[in-house]
Amino acid sequence: MSGAPDPWSAEAALSRFSHAVPMEAWSRLVARDARVLDVGCGWGRTLADLRAAGWPRLAGVDPAPGMIARGRAEHPDLDLRLADGERLPFDDASFDAALLVAVLTAIPDDAAQRAVAAEIRRVLAPGGVLFVSDLLLNDDARNLARYRAAADERLGPWGVFRVDPGGDLVCRHHDPAWLDDLFAGFDVAAREPFTAATMRGHTSDALRLWLRRR
Repeated sequence: MSGAPDPWSAEAALSRFSHAVPMEAWSRLVARDARVLDVGCGWGRTLADLRAAGWPRLAGVDPAPGMIARGRAEHPDLDLRLADGERLPFDDASFDAALLVAVLTAIPDDAAQRAVAAEIRRVLAPGGVLFVSDLLLNDDARNLARYRAAADERLGPWGVFRVDPGGDLVCRHHDPAWLDDLFAGFDVAAREPFTAATMRGHTSDALRLWLRRR
């Protein structure tokens, strides 16, 4: 998330993001008085849903000024902060639960993803819950062509792609084994494959992970 490109601010007005938190599972794992952090919160759509469902102790961070500006306009009572997920502005063990919803897809680089995972683990209390929802590698012709084009440009590991041909937004689809390695400092409580709608109206294989900090 470091040095997030300005086009992500434009996406605040253009894109529709549809990853939802399964509230039944969330309710079982996260107490109503839990301190909750949404990393890569965008304009606060997930936090607004959680607040409406009865979780009041919420904070969100995002590195895109346009996302935070929209969030503050639409949800002025939410604690939304302009901050990088690689350097979270919170003390150790400040939160009981965290969310990482369709955020890794916006971080093409391995090292940057590891930094975000380490920061989340740092600010979570032992036993804290981390909910991850993100996109997996696909094997259809359109995505394979995008992966090959990005590999030719040496944009990053296999699964990286340009969202639009010739565009500035570079995203990533993930090997499940990479996600397991990325969150090796957590215990897996549950994993759920599903099909997600993308911000350009396509579909992608996806995975939800329910993790606990060791």
